[in-house]
Amino acid sequence: MKIQSSFLFLALMSTIELCQSDRFKKFKIQHIVDENDMNKGCDYIIEKRNILDPNSDCKTKNTFIIGLIKDVISVCKEEMDINGLITSVSDFETVVCELIGEKDAKPCKYNSQKKKQKIRIACENGKPVHLEGPEKLSNNQEK
Repeated sequence: MKIQSSFLFLALMSTIELCQSDRFKKFKIQHIVDENDMNKGCDYIIEKRNILDPNSDCKTKNTFIIGLIKDVISVCKEEMDINGLITSVSDFETVVCELIGEKDAKPCKYNSQKKKQKIRIACENGKPVHLEGPEKLSNNQEK
């Protein structure tokens, strides 16, 4: 019985770690891009990375951080607010991609707007797993 319990515990811990790892991988796919790829535009990156909403329609808005994942990971070391989010001390180059047209009109087409701004993220185990939308970041900074 003790062996079964130990095995079950290890299996559960492995599953939890895989889920956390999957959230970090999804974060990187949806939000981290280098300058060369970003020069190809939102349409190209979003299609290449298959970034869609939960219904497999075009995502209405997606924000990319131009830079290295290690720089974003370092934000996880900063102080968390009462909502469990961390706002970066320094600014990051970002690109906000906004859908042109209908969500179900494929291929998805986007307008893009480049901004230099602080980012607001949620972290798990020292790695980013969620990027707060730029409109929520602006509202938070105005307070």
